[in-house]
Order: sequence, then structure tokens, then C-alpha cells
Amino acid sequence: MNANELFLQEQLEWTKKRMALYDAIENKLREMREIAEEAADNRATDADRLHLQQQIEEKQTELEELQSELETIVH
Repeated sequence: MNANELFLQEQLEWTKKRMALYDAIENKLREMREIAEEAADNRATDADRLHLQQQIEEKQTELEELQSELETIVH
């Protein structure tokens, strides 16, 4: 494998890692939106809303971890 092929292979791997992280971030945001919509439901009890808020906080932590991981991938 020559230098150009190696460079292109590295770029491809870098891109795949970033795309996987972007996909994971998108999925996490989608999950958070679904939880928020459920919490906004007028039929949800206070206990339901508290549980949903805890779920959102967990997803937020997971999202922050994914964003940190994304920032560590240097081009």
C-alpha cells in the first residue's frame, strides 16, 4: 500500500468513525424528543413526568459522552 492509499484508508476510517458517532447522536436526540413529547402529554401524572425527566437526564449524559468522543477524533 503506497502513501496515498494509506492516507485515503485513514481518511475513510476517520469518516466512518465520525459518521457512526453522528448517527448515535441523532438517535439519542430522537429518543430525547420522544421522551419530551410523552412528558408533554396532558394525561401524564407527576410521577410519570418525574420518571421521564430522569430518562431525559440520562440521555443528556449519554449525549454529552458521545459529543466528547466526537471531539477527540482529530482530523
